[in-house]
Amino acid sequence: MDARKSAGELGDLWQRFIGELKRRQAPELPVSEFDFEQQAWLKFDPVAIADILSDNRRAFFGLKETLLQGYNAWVIAPDNSRARRNSIALAVIQQMVRGESKVTADFPRVRMAVDLVARYEAIGIFFFEQIYYPIGGAKVFYRTSAKQANVRHLEKNRKAISNLLYAVRVLHFVAENVTAHGGRRPSLNGAIWVMEELRKSVTGNERLLQQRSLKSHWAKHASTIAIAYGAASLQYDDGRSLLDAIFAGMNFANQTDLIAEWIGRARFIAETVLSNLRDDSLGRKGVDELPRVLPRPFVAERFSHKEVQIIARQFQAELGAIT
Repeated sequence: MDARKSAGELGDLWQRFIGELKRRQAPELPVSEFDFEQQAWLKFDPVAIADILSDNRRAFFGLKETLLQGYNAWVIAPDNSRARRNSIALAVIQQMVRGESKVTADFPRVRMAVDLVARYEAIGIFFFEQIYYPIGGAKVFYRTSAKQANVRHLEKNRKAISNLLYAVRVLHFVAENVTAHGGRRPSLNGAIWVMEELRKSVTGNERLLQQRSLKSHWAKHASTIAIAYGAASLQYDDGRSLLDAIFAGMNFANQTDLIAEWIGRARFIAETVLSNLRDDSLGRKGVDELPRVLPRPFVAERFSHKEVQIIARQFQAELGAIT
């Protein structure tokens, strides 16, 4: 009887302790607004995730950092759920290391204290309740590849994505410089024809994919092409685009203004360019995978004179009007 009473008292004390932690650690972004297990792990809701990543409100420790790595893996390899979960698991490990490092110096001789304070104070109860335990806890890490291996796996998509982004760059340029002045609407086949001509006639373009291969990758990445293009258009640091940072596994979850600009640019391309192709309906999928944010227009990157000549010929534009 005394043992049961003691256990009950301990349970009550524990519940009060957890309740106090939750009160103190309550984030500005309500925990109830997102179900990590259902919307990021078992399934994937890119719209809800992009909303959180671009929200300036403070989330609980590790939420945005972990979501960003899963989101970035989805942008690079949208059909590879294993790579996405692997990226999420790696991010969970990184956040736990970050939490421990915040308190290690405070308890240099008491490692148990580091674990307890890191878990319940630096990292916090929400991280474990909402992320760590729902995805499977420690056993998930046995199945997780090393960060370098995961980066190499995602890197395999770079050539295909580079080709897709060149096609979108052509389409963006045509929409801005031809269609906007009463000329022909952009078309996927037209962009592919431009790339074929460049591959055959311009030195340095041998890595451009052929039509069948490009269309296959276009279908696979239809949901994420606009997002990848938006990332490629933004500078992250010296000499690197945001897309380069994504491929390198960088975590920029604390840069909400940059993320908001990224998602807004993706929305602009999805709405104004890819949704208006004459010969392809897959481009509209990009709109469905983005939050309803205001599009953020930006100017298409310029082409060389030779490239402009080929684009003008394909889209029946006056060369002088687009140079």
